[in-house]
Amino acid sequence: MKESSAKPNEDEGNTTTADAESSDGEDSSSESSEDSEPKLKYARLANDVVKILSKDEANCIAVHPKFLCLGTRFGQIHILDHQGNQVVDKQLCGHSVMVNQISIDHNGDFIASCSDDGKVLIYGLYTTENTHNFSTGRLVKSIGIDPNYYKSGSGRRFITGDERLTLYEKTGFLSRLRPTVLGEAGGIGGLAVAPGSFSGGLVGNLKWRGHFVAWSAYAGIRVYDLTARCSLGLIKWRRLPGALPEDYRCNLCWRDDHTLLVGWVDTVCVCVVRKRKESELRASLSPLSPAAMTSYAEVLPDFVVEPVWTFRTDFFICGIGPLGENQLVILGFSKEPGDDGKSQRPQVHVVEPKSAVWPTCQDGPNPGGEGYVKVCSASLSMQQYSEYKCNDYHLECLIEESRFFIMNPKDLIVANPCDADDHIQWLMEHSHYEMALEAVRGNDGRCLPKRYNALSIGRAYLDHLLAENEFEKAGELCCKILGQDKILWEEEVYKFARICRLRAVSKFLPRGEEGVGGRKDCQLDQHIYEMVLYEFLKLEPEGFLKLVKQWSPKLYNVPAVVNAVMEHVIVIDGVGGISGIVSEKNGTLSGDGTSQGKMKMLLLEALAILYSHEAKYDRALAMYLKMEHRDVFQLIRKYKLYSSIPDMVIGIMNLDKSEAISLLLDTENVPPSAIVERLSSHPDYLYQYLDALESKDTKGHSRKYHGQLMKFYAERDRQKLLPFLRRSDFYPIQQALDICQKKSYFQEMVYLLGRIGSTREALNLITKKLQDIKEAVNFCKQHYDMELWEDLITYSLDKPEFITYLLQEIGTYIDPQILVQRIDTKMEIPGLKESLVKLMRGYSLQVSVQEGFKKVLVSDYFNLHEKMVTTQQRGIEIDDARHTSNVMVFYCKHTFHEECFPLLDSQNCGICHSQKNPSSHHSSSPCRK
Repeated sequence: MKESSAKPNEDEGNTTTADAESSDGEDSSSESSEDSEPKLKYARLANDVVKILSKDEANCIAVHPKFLCLGTRFGQIHILDHQGNQVVDKQLCGHSVMVNQISIDHNGDFIASCSDDGKVLIYGLYTTENTHNFSTGRLVKSIGIDPNYYKSGSGRRFITGDERLTLYEKTGFLSRLRPTVLGEAGGIGGLAVAPGSFSGGLVGNLKWRGHFVAWSAYAGIRVYDLTARCSLGLIKWRRLPGALPEDYRCNLCWRDDHTLLVGWVDTVCVCVVRKRKESELRASLSPLSPAAMTSYAEVLPDFVVEPVWTFRTDFFICGIGPLGENQLVILGFSKEPGDDGKSQRPQVHVVEPKSAVWPTCQDGPNPGGEGYVKVCSASLSMQQYSEYKCNDYHLECLIEESRFFIMNPKDLIVANPCDADDHIQWLMEHSHYEMALEAVRGNDGRCLPKRYNALSIGRAYLDHLLAENEFEKAGELCCKILGQDKILWEEEVYKFARICRLRAVSKFLPRGEEGVGGRKDCQLDQHIYEMVLYEFLKLEPEGFLKLVKQWSPKLYNVPAVVNAVMEHVIVIDGVGGISGIVSEKNGTLSGDGTSQGKMKMLLLEALAILYSHEAKYDRALAMYLKMEHRDVFQLIRKYKLYSSIPDMVIGIMNLDKSEAISLLLDTENVPPSAIVERLSSHPDYLYQYLDALESKDTKGHSRKYHGQLMKFYAERDRQKLLPFLRRSDFYPIQQALDICQKKSYFQEMVYLLGRIGSTREALNLITKKLQDIKEAVNFCKQHYDMELWEDLITYSLDKPEFITYLLQEIGTYIDPQILVQRIDTKMEIPGLKESLVKLMRGYSLQVSVQEGFKKVLVSDYFNLHEKMVTTQQRGIEIDDARHTSNVMVFYCKHTFHEECFPLLDSQNCGICHSQKNPSSHHSSSPCRK
């Protein structure tokens, strides 16, 4: 077997140093893991794994979507499924000492392994072709199989790492393996190690993805391009005292075909393999001579690898892998020992860039990321963790499934992404129940859970609220989660009952009422509502009264609640129960001004409502009246207890006169006669009732009481007397006149005298008692009696002011000469000229109006006469077939034979003339056809 070396192509331009001192990793990762929601959930693999690790120790692991391979210290390779069950007949024993690394092709058909015994094993799971088992004679620390090894024509390649990186591939007719040295671990591009530099050591790890192979040596990380057969450069690793790279395993993981994740010592570096741009190529060649440029361009690779995100951690790194779009999973080992001087538990950290965007290198060189933010972390209690060091732990991942396998020599744990159920479980464990309810309804964008639903979360939330004494919030939550399930409601209500907090849930209880959309609520058992009422009765009487008013009596046993109220009243009253708070003066119930008295009043009001629910309206009314409670009116209207009004009319009037009168005016149900009889001993109430009855009576029920009302108006409210006298005809006029005369109500007397025809006496009162010329003139105008005008003129002749007013007003009612001729020519009359002018204008207006009427009358006369003549001159149609001789036709359209005409009046129609003069009689009847 011959070895060949690839052309060296590494230079200083391809060398990069992974420097993370400037990263702000520690500051950004200070968040407590207890407050952060975990991204992963952990489960220990059991089954055959436990048996294997009880007898042996695991040293390496490789995972595939179909299975996983476990390499042990005794040189065995165990093939297991993802549940930890060993695949039958798939245990490999090709090594005599511990297995250093295992690699699986993409299809899961072939497995490659290496060991310190120098052996390299290529094992086919389904075929014996293309399998190999040979010894290199050197310590082989790493191996990588071509992901396309299962394909024919792929060259069946694999790479081993010891002091050098060697590629094996099948070539030639006989398909022999041909080794090719791709690089030396001790130098750059196979060159000798410079004097004073550290030893190159061995190829500690390698990972193959696509046509790129990443491998590590003590000097740093290299990426090899198998297509171009060249190295893309060296990423040097910083050497710090006490944390040298050769003392720790380098952890490599390809996130995709062009993104490499590196975790080594305590530094993380994310590298991107990108294609060089022409501008970069020209810049790198410009310092060289034309000849050197030509030769150098031939070996300069097309791709370049560059770090884009580098940061340091406060722990040693045991493994690394990608999670989602922009997060990393890092297996960490504490730098400090525990209190007992032994190793602490390993931790899994999920981190992401500070900018929350995965750094890329699409636009050229990038100086590095901006640090990281620790999303969450978890400590793992692995078997015998205190006995192991950093290099004893491994982390491998299935990128597509975001599944991580964490191993130490005696334990194997699988970390899977948290699903919707895990998310909700974490929210509930941290008392974020409202967020959990949103999540279970799918409002947070996640998939719906399988183990939880809104009811289970809601009931747990309800228990939490009760434990935290948030009773009102718990009652409100019941409506949201229990719906219309009667059994669930009753179960949860008992939880409130056990802690005496039924009051908090009372307003949310379903009551069998019709809700939104016509949907009816469920109705619970009666004892549920009774328990709520009893609690309110004992602890909160105001709430008890409110519920009695709001709840339908169908929800509970009314007699039982009445008995409970009575017992409670007796207990708090001490001796006499209800009678203990009855006022001896007026027979009404009243509080004693203390909280106990107020409580009694509330309970008695509730008792009155309960009596009404039992249809014991007499007790309810009596209770309200004794309490002087206004709800008595509502009770009467609601249950139409009008027949009881007459017996309690005095009581309700004492309570509220306006409300009582409004109730009494329902004359269809409350006859006025019964009310008037009851109120006769209370004139004030009777007057207010009759006054309201008269103002709103439309059916004449108040007419028989107008005499009484007239007396009340005369005594109590004179302003209403005169309007009442004018609009009513059902009071004794003489009695009213006597009352007005006794009280000197002259205006009312004038009206009454006018009604009985004593107009001259009425006018005399106006002129002599009232001395109101305007009222006197208006009175004369209303009655239009010349004697009244004569009396008024006679009375006014010696009063200039009266004459002035008369001259201005009588011009259109009587002949002005009657007044003017009787005025003393020597009398000085104020405003005479203006009054005469107004008189003449009024008289002239009257004359002109009369003349206008005359013209209209004459015009109408002639128009109607002309119309009559025209109508009479029109022809009249006659049926000639009915007449054998000449006929005579009158304007009334009656026709007669000509021979009969001598017998008739030549001027008038015999028929029409006889109807107008029925006394006239002709000797012979006309012959009318």
